[in-house]
Amino acid sequence: YVEKAFSKNFLKSIMKVLKSAFTFATDVVGFLKENPSLKVRLPRYDVPEEDPAHIFTKEEIEMILNRFERTNHCVYYAFLTAYYTGLRVSEVFGLTWEDIDFEKKTLRVDRNILKKNQSGGTKHRHISGNAKTVWYFGTCKTQTSYRTVPIGDTLLKALKEYKEKQEMYKLNYGDTYM
Repeated sequence: YVEKAFSKNFLKSIMKVLKSAFTFATDVVGFLKENPSLKVRLPRYDVPEEDPAHIFTKEEIEMILNRFERTNHCVYYAFLTAYYTGLRVSEVFGLTWEDIDFEKKTLRVDRNILKKNQSGGTKHRHISGNAKTVWYFGTCKTQTSYRTVPIGDTLLKALKEYKEKQEMYKLNYGDTYM
């Protein structure tokens, strides 16, 4: 089962169910004389350390950027911003145009974006037939997360281009623009 990558907790849960079932079969209803599960032990195995953060290679970055450049502007520019600034995903999606100073070549991080379910919690809870997720602006993760980040010419040029596209879409779509 280790080869199939079952988690240790999953295997412990199975053992718990088996032991309960066999205890019921021996002690309560008397189907068995002896509880065979009492002799069963989970094997010890070392779980290899996971890579805590994947560092993308230049080729992977180019592949991702090329994938989204023409099809999904939001994802493309968000990824580009994260790549050039090191911001967390929630910080990138918490940015507004007011946070970007094109003259000083900086962006201000003073909020992030949070996803909450219908009851206001962050844990996944599905209420049948009413699956709604609400996105909120929230506070930064830590006090040091509030910061001003310098941005280079490549990102600055790309963000100006994106802002111009958004302005064009606003004009073209009018009241239906979102």
